[in-house]
Amino acid sequence: MLVNFIAIINIYVITTSGLQCYKCSADNDENCLYQQKIENCSKYENSCITESYSYKVEDIDSTSFESVFQKKCHNSITESCSQIRRSYKWLGFEKSQVACCYTNLCNKEVKKEVFLKVYKNKAIQLFSVPPIFHLLMYYYRYTLSIFN
Repeated sequence: MLVNFIAIINIYVITTSGLQCYKCSADNDENCLYQQKIENCSKYENSCITESYSYKVEDIDSTSFESVFQKKCHNSITESCSQIRRSYKWLGFEKSQVACCYTNLCNKEVKKEVFLKVYKNKAIQLFSVPPIFHLLMYYYRYTLSIFN
């Protein structure tokens, strides 16, 4: 059993160490889509993240809203997507949406209007559990099914 567990960890490390994500930062999804580039993630970055939010800028004479739409490599173990979503909400950002995915170039085309729909169709994780958890749960269920 220990050998199988070590093999699963090795698979996890191999799949995350060469991750590539699209990278861009703009005021909306269209501009981000046109300027995005492929980024090689560091060995500590295990996911691609897409963030979209708006915030209020108040001046003496006026109030305006600024929008941000960005994609990049991310380490979801140190700061999960759900933690980022909560912090954006706590900071008062409006229309904040954050999603992480764990495969190469999985954050290619995301339109703000269908942000969650696109991510759900691509089977992208919208919660903070790292992929090793899914592998371990699969292994655990498989092991139980053999002995039952």
